[in-house]
Amino acid sequence: MKKILKAFFLAIGAIGLIMALLFCFAMGFIKELDPFRIAARLMGPPMPPYLLAIDLSKSGNVYETDIRIYDEGLYDFDFKFIVKRSKEDGGADRAIVSSFTGNPHSNGTMIPVKLSIYKLNKDDEKERIIDDIYHTNGRNGSTSNSIIRRIKPTILNKGIYQVRLETLEDFEFLVGREIYLEIRKWNRK
Repeated sequence: MKKILKAFFLAIGAIGLIMALLFCFAMGFIKELDPFRIAARLMGPPMPPYLLAIDLSKSGNVYETDIRIYDEGLYDFDFKFIVKRSKEDGGADRAIVSSFTGNPHSNGTMIPVKLSIYKLNKDDEKERIIDDIYHTNGRNGSTSNSIIRRIKPTILNKGIYQVRLETLEDFEFLVGREIYLEIRKWNRK
């Protein structure tokens, strides 16, 4: 009997939540019924480390996200190019991507992007932190399955920030390539 009551009340709660979301959508409080966006609004913006999938193959692509900073400090804004592990293909995929991103001996292909970072204050007023074009080149690190290229490190205080990245040039070589904008706290290691 306890299990039946518990299931009943969970079902009633779920129905109530769905009804509340539909009401908010109908009233215009929520612009779209995307469960991930709704969850982000209920829980607040994500905190670094944070990965945002991006496509560098076409110019004019725009990516936006909000992030929440609890720990003041220096934060890296990087490209993270995902590669196959060397033991999977003998390092062939890493070599292909390194020819584009560069290696310790060459800077590779320059990638221009516009990076904008705004701190959201009370009443969603925006305070500009960064709003510039960056010409990235070289490589700043790697892991067993990725190559990292830094866009811009910057100091962020506690608060909520809006991050916007815009691609400014086509790179057909990168069509279908798994790439992320990585936002993470700088680490001396």
